[in-house]
Amino acid sequence: SLLLRLAQELEIPLRSRNALLEAAGYAPQYGETGLTDPEMGQVRRVLDFILKSTLPYPTMIIDRYWNITLANAAFLDFVQVFTRNPALFAGAATNLMRICLHPEGLRPHIVNRAEFEPYMVGRIRRSMSRFPGDPALAALYEEVTGFDGAASPGEDSGMTSVPQFMMPLQLKKDACEIRLFTTIATLGAPQDITLQELFIETGFPVDDATEQHFRSRPLRA
Repeated sequence: SLLLRLAQELEIPLRSRNALLEAAGYAPQYGETGLTDPEMGQVRRVLDFILKSTLPYPTMIIDRYWNITLANAAFLDFVQVFTRNPALFAGAATNLMRICLHPEGLRPHIVNRAEFEPYMVGRIRRSMSRFPGDPALAALYEEVTGFDGAASPGEDSGMTSVPQFMMPLQLKKDACEIRLFTTIATLGAPQDITLQELFIETGFPVDDATEQHFRSRPLRA
């Protein structure tokens, strides 16, 4: 009980709390239930509701490796419009970092790439600091910093030279130009590792032109 209380006060992630307990000779206390398991039925319904309720704006459910586990129709349409080869980013292995930073993903169309790319790579580094020694995070970092023309690993501070309220994503492809800011939400008081490591990320318009772009797209809820 003392270890659990300390872990709670220090806001240690549930996965790391299990490791702490095992190191001390105790059994793990937190489960890791698959999102498709029957026990997660109610959670899935809530997540589906969130995905539909945020239309026409792109929303995705991502895990701690930035794998996209669920996404709404607006996000899928967004990827189709702004990636050079959408087939590379289809299926269960779709990853937000690859979509943003791969040479055939969004990267060629990112207007503010000099600021946005270091910000995204910095997110991986911060997660690596939170979960030191995680081989999957290290592999993802090596992958995205190894893309042709990628930002130098030393440039990923996430700092921006332009004073602004938040880091936007500015995209331009032919005559289509959009500007988005994102919100990131989590599930409250999770007691399961899977649920604690889920993030709900939604892109919202910065300007009227972006608003019109998303509202004019023919989408199925």
